[in-house]
Amino acid sequence: MKQERKPNRTNGVSCPWNIAQILTFATIGFQILAVSIIILPALNSASLKVTFSVINTVTILTTLVFCAITSLINPGYISDKSSIYTSENIERDIESSKELLECQICQHKVPKEYKHCGSCNKCVQDFDHHCQWLNTCIGSKNYKFFISFVISYACMNLSVSITAIIILFNQNSRTVLYKQSGDLIQTILIVICTCVLTITIPILCFCVGLLTFHCYLWVKDITTYEFIIRRRKTKLEKINKKSVQLEQEKKIIQEKIKDAIQNQNYSSRDEFSSIDKVVLPGVDNNFNANTALASNANTMTSSPCAVPCADDKLNMSLRAFQRRGTVAP
Repeated sequence: MKQERKPNRTNGVSCPWNIAQILTFATIGFQILAVSIIILPALNSASLKVTFSVINTVTILTTLVFCAITSLINPGYISDKSSIYTSENIERDIESSKELLECQICQHKVPKEYKHCGSCNKCVQDFDHHCQWLNTCIGSKNYKFFISFVISYACMNLSVSITAIIILFNQNSRTVLYKQSGDLIQTILIVICTCVLTITIPILCFCVGLLTFHCYLWVKDITTYEFIIRRRKTKLEKINKKSVQLEQEKKIIQEKIKDAIQNQNYSSRDEFSSIDKVVLPGVDNNFNANTALASNANTMTSSPCAVPCADDKLNMSLRAFQRRGTVAP
């Protein structure tokens, strides 16, 4: 039975969407609404309000622009020949490429720089990775926009976090409206600022870590895909090396056990042979004890004067005692 293939996805906004993508867009929307409607209007100082309004506006706009560009760009080519995304550009890349490889999934010849993305079901030029948070492939066409989105989103989270911290820990920075409002409004403001900080600080740390990782990849001149493949290959090599060492140790132990069993068999044979060899005085050492006993037995049985000679000696002794008077007649 032939396995059904996943539908082709043109870009990040093509259906189907995943949960991580929906969560990303919802988080960005919540941050924008919270900082624009609640946090910035709560600032009392005019200079702080203007400064953070400009900073947050710039970071929010750049985040939305780079997010849209990264998601809308088609970084690869759909494998279906009937698709309008296949014909012109990929044929030009094939003609300019010196080496072609056949994609085992698309079953089309593509340049060696292309890798197939299983999530989007298409081949991507200089494939780096599939971003789950934007639900799109990251390749040579949108990699720079993706890095720009991460940088701008990190700056947005930093500016939003600083604004929320000022509102949360400095009551003098709040407007008169918030100061004169009841405890309920004050509590709502504190809860919203706390929620914003709970979201923005982990995202900021994640973006900084992601940028650090991509700086490392840039220094090594490799992609995320190549990094994962090399790491997996290194792990497999370590596992194979350990298995070879274990196999060698197993053979050594088996050889030692075999030698010990052979030595024990040889010593047992020597003991039995030493028991079988009995050295008799006046007899050649090469004689066997059983052979000697058998020959003695044959001699006694074959000689008819052996027993009578013993009886004659006994009669002669009795006669000697009778003469001396020791035994009564």
